Amino acid sequence: MISNLKTKQKLLLFPIFFVVVVVVSSIIYLHFNNVKEEKNEIAIETQEFVEQLLKGRISVYQFLRSPSQQTSQKVVDNFQELSKNVSAIKSKSLSKEDITQVDTIVSLSKDYIDHLNKFSSKLIEDFSNGKTESAEVKENIKQMVQVGTVLEEKIIEISGHATKEKDEASASLNTILIILSIISIILFVFVSLVISNIVVKSLNDFKEGLISFFDYLNKKTSSISHLNDSTTDEFGEMAQFVNSNIRQIELMINQDNALIEDAKVVMVRVNNGWYGQFIEKSTTNTALEQFKNDVNKMIQSTKERFEEVDIVLEDYTKLNYTKSLQMKANDEKGGVFERLVVGINSLQKSITQMLVENKSNGL
Repeated sequence: MISNLKTKQKLLLFPIFFVVVVVVSSIIYLHFNNVKEEKNEIAIETQEFVEQLLKGRISVYQFLRSPSQQTSQKVVDNFQELSKNVSAIKSKSLSKEDITQVDTIVSLSKDYIDHLNKFSSKLIEDFSNGKTESAEVKENIKQMVQVGTVLEEKIIEISGHATKEKDEASASLNTILIILSIISIILFVFVSLVISNIVVKSLNDFKEGLISFFDYLNKKTSSISHLNDSTTDEFGEMAQFVNSNIRQIELMINQDNALIEDAKVVMVRVNNGWYGQFIEKSTTNTALEQFKNDVNKMIQSTKERFEEVDIVLEDYTKLNYTKSLQMKANDEKGGVFERLVVGINSLQKSITQMLVENKSNGL
């Protein structure tokens, strides 16, 4: 699939891949960072619960030292605010265990207030009348202290768990960043190697095809290998163009070789005195085709001149010495054929003169 892309598109895969990696990494980072921030926020809020509990217990201590409606209401307000704040974190991403703990803290806060309400009025009344705490009030205070102890343990427990989850979220974020970096590097190296190998392979295929073609042209080999043009990139387009020319040149070379082999046979026969055979093969090579036509014309012309000589000599064998040979306009002066013509014509003149003299002498 990648090999069918244009080279420009292949190179564009690098920035595209980089952008994709950055976007995916950013999304993953933001997700885990949001989880970390939320866990951190929950840890801070649960730590504030401890402070609010401490504030509530101080208000209880103040109420016990100076019982009044005002100090009693302050205790109620502090623990109701604690319940409200604890309930508020249920809307955040808490585990089932933490949600159970939140419900328990809210319930314990309500119990704490209920225990306070049981003895607060009585304690205020006794304090106003100068009386000491009754056994009933002491028992209610004892029960309230027990609830407060459990409440403190639960708040400390949920605060510790929130702090632990915050630390785990921070560690997970660091781990995710390391993993993302390693995966990004591996993927980038892998994509780089794949694309570079495809480009290098295309170049090597193109080079090997050209070497094979030039070896064929230089007669180093009798066969030719075509370039790999199966891809649709620039190398594939160049390979298609080169293959088209290779097929044309291969066809022309085969035609040239066939014509040359035909010419060898014809020249052997011409050398042996046979002028009745011509070069029949053809080629798209204009120069070689012109050479073939010139050779055929030469054979035809030589054949015709020999036939003229043969006709004259045949007449001589029939004692007809009236004919002679004539030089043509294109005949080379001083050439072998001129000497042949001159020799035969001299022979004709000598025989004719001899016959005339014999006739004069009565022979």
